[in-house]
Amino acid sequence: MLLKILNDEHRILRIYEHLNDGGIVQLKMARRANPDILFIIPNDAQEGVTINTHFLPWRADTGYYIDLPTQNVGVTLFLTAELTGCCVGVQRIPDGSIRVCHYNSQGEDFDRSDFERYNNGGNVRHWLIPERYGLFDNTVYYGGYHGGADPTCFWGEFDGVNWKFYYQTPDKVIHNFAY
Repeated sequence: MLLKILNDEHRILRIYEHLNDGGIVQLKMARRANPDILFIIPNDAQEGVTINTHFLPWRADTGYYIDLPTQNVGVTLFLTAELTGCCVGVQRIPDGSIRVCHYNSQGEDFDRSDFERYNNGGNVRHWLIPERYGLFDNTVYYGGYHGGADPTCFWGEFDGVNWKFYYQTPDKVIHNFAY
């Protein structure tokens, strides 16, 4: 759904930064006056089209995760907060669900041991991380730390069989994210 809209309309995705509730939530998709941007905003906004999504929030120096079902999938869209220095990990867990994690580290002490700790019992998690953290196994880089400007957006769509994940960099390029 989002992939098609962003590609067809040549827009960049922006997710309202103050969304704090996780789980299945209703948000709105709005085009607003800027023809280059597709906004995801709170459901109480006057404008936009309501969408249901699995939403994964973030907080400073904290990690959150959400498990996405692969059977009896009712909500077929996943979103997380914009990435301006955070790490996102995706893995299949033993019950067949897909676990997506969003980790934020405010310090410079984030290292390989943090990734190893987050790799949940040896199940390899694939990571999307800012290049400032250096090279780790199973990682893809989304660019440097932007300090809040020009974020990268990460989302997933269930195609009826599998979850497919994407990230869009500030230059509007949409990348597939393999896990």
